[in-house]
Amino acid sequence: MERICIGNKLNSARIEVGEGLETKVNLIVGANNLEQVEAEKKKIGEAAKLGVHTIIDLSTVRMSPALWIYGKEHYPNIAFGKVAPILVAVENQGEIAPEKLWKEIEWSVLQGADYMTLNLVPLKLKDLAVVQGRAFPTTSRQGGVLLNYMMKNKVDNPYGPILNNIFALFREYHVTMHIGSTFRPSGITEAYDSAHQWELKQQMEMFRRADEYGVRAIVEPMSHQPLRDIGPGIDKLREDFGSYVPFQMLGPIVTEVNSNCDQYAAASGAAIAAMYNVGKITTIPPREHVGFPTLQDTIEGIKATLTSVHAGDLCRLPELMEQDRKITEQRGIRKSCNQHSEKEGCNKCMELCPLLVQANLSEC
Repeated sequence: MERICIGNKLNSARIEVGEGLETKVNLIVGANNLEQVEAEKKKIGEAAKLGVHTIIDLSTVRMSPALWIYGKEHYPNIAFGKVAPILVAVENQGEIAPEKLWKEIEWSVLQGADYMTLNLVPLKLKDLAVVQGRAFPTTSRQGGVLLNYMMKNKVDNPYGPILNNIFALFREYHVTMHIGSTFRPSGITEAYDSAHQWELKQQMEMFRRADEYGVRAIVEPMSHQPLRDIGPGIDKLREDFGSYVPFQMLGPIVTEVNSNCDQYAAASGAAIAAMYNVGKITTIPPREHVGFPTLQDTIEGIKATLTSVHAGDLCRLPELMEQDRKITEQRGIRKSCNQHSEKEGCNKCMELCPLLVQANLSEC
């Protein structure tokens, strides 16, 4: 599965992810109440202008149409996804029995969901002991829903009984399975701890099963991680698997000391991940951890990610350097640091602008 194409066969979006390709960018949106819906629609619109490739809807309130359906209708070239258990849990007092979960998944696929993040590793109730010693068990919204249901009802992961049905449905409609993580690190000091290592093995085995079944899949292995471990971590997972595997990383955030500017903490991580052909990166807004992202937060997060992944992609795709060469060329033609400027020189240096030296050379 060196390359996959994200896009439900009912839709027109076709987003290629994989070996030798540019890193794609994913955005998270979602409303917690109906008053937030219009603001989230504006985020989708700005994301489309900036060039985001995929958008996932994490809304905790049911609306008509759903944000992801609105997005699909207005921006058909973007692939839209969702997380199934959230609304099921909200509408059923936390109860996400397999039959309820299946009904939501099937409805979403038939409505045109291009991809879905599913925390469907075979997690058993007894496996929860693996998180002992962590600051908290999970930072995943879906993971929290699953764990609460499992502990309350003394049952294993509710995805288990419907897994074969999901495989068959996704293969039929060309829906991409994002193999999500309940135990992804909540901070860089927990990266590759026992819980994370345990789940990584389970995720990779689930990817193998999806691949053998003919289902397009991406693994979501990482959120917070020390910078030095990003490249080796990606290489190790692929080496153990035996071939290229497409990943989607959340950030990854490389330090918790970031002055509440999470986009900076994620930018260097995104660049390194792109350099290692990760596949797809989810944007991190400035207030990922300290508040509900505003429209401006979302824009800043997208810009930071787009810039970072381009820098990383340049390291393995030299043909992309042409974009940078053209910008430098335009700066020379206009004799300004701003390639769009109509005025020679720059505001900062005034008459001492070094770019004006070029004009003087022609007089020698």
